[in-house]
Amino acid sequence: AARCIRRRMGRIAFAALVWRLVRTHPQRIPLASIILLNPWFAPFVIEGRNDVAMMLCIAAAAVAFDRGRGLWADFFLGLAVAIKTLLLPALPFLLLAQKGDRVRRSALLLGPLLVTCLPFLVRDAGAFLDDVLLAPAGLGTHPGEIRGPTVGEAPVTHHLHETVPA
Repeated sequence: AARCIRRRMGRIAFAALVWRLVRTHPQRIPLASIILLNPWFAPFVIEGRNDVAMMLCIAAAAVAFDRGRGLWADFFLGLAVAIKTLLLPALPFLLLAQKGDRVRRSALLLGPLLVTCLPFLVRDAGAFLDDVLLAPAGLGTHPGEIRGPTVGEAPVTHHLHETVPA
């Protein structure tokens, strides 16, 4: 039930952010419909797949940029990259596109990624780089195959290994 509520809240928030972006456009209804009902895009929103959180962060960043709040926009883009590491190739372009206080903006952009990825890099940097960068490109030691526990399974797996004899 809680998961369903979170999905619905995410969809509502995303739709609200899209509407905020297009509300002054003369063709706002068709534009919002194209974004929200696009057959390639809508299933992610309707089904509540894990990309919804990433897209919500990108929409929030677009609203922040539109309102002149670049620091918040960088933070939301950083969250999007942390949530969906397949966006990592865009990171150099996001860093180059920054204007103003580059140190502060880079920290806000990279901060969420460091917080979420640093434990995995410390534990096994080679496996992390192989899984996150090489495997999606089909270049890893196991392209297309996921190995090891996911973030959500890690505590459960660790607990099982500690309490259940092998």
